Amino acid sequence: MGSKNLFVYGTLMSRYLDPRDEEIKKHRRSEVLKDLEFEGALLNDYKLLWPDGLGFPFIISFEGGSVKGEVYYAVSEDIVKVLDEIEDVAGGLYQKKVVEVITDSGEKVEALTYIGGESLQSYRNSSSYFTVIPEEFEK
Repeated sequence: MGSKNLFVYGTLMSRYLDPRDEEIKKHRRSEVLKDLEFEGALLNDYKLLWPDGLGFPFIISFEGGSVKGEVYYAVSEDIVKVLDEIEDVAGGLYQKKVVEVITDSGEKVEALTYIGGESLQSYRNSSSYFTVIPEEFEK
């Protein structure tokens, strides 16, 4: 079985800033990635949305935008299958896409990520969302 890189943002990160209460948290969903090597990364031409009423964020394509997150290395197919279930890919909540991210060490890396699927598109123009995890957020 092959492995791939994975870019995550929001609740799959090792720690994330929850914009609803501005607290740094660790979600149980991220446990599936806990033993893997990772570093910070930036995904350009996307934006992160966290609409009121949703307990999780998602990203959409957005020219000129950027999303801060983490890139995990050597993610096995078995872990990807677990993440597909968590992200409800089969049900259309998220879609998988290969993107290019820039790591904190300056490398350009291809990585799989999960973008908002069909059922999340109704939130795409919502006026009540948070677009980025703030710059001052540190690991």
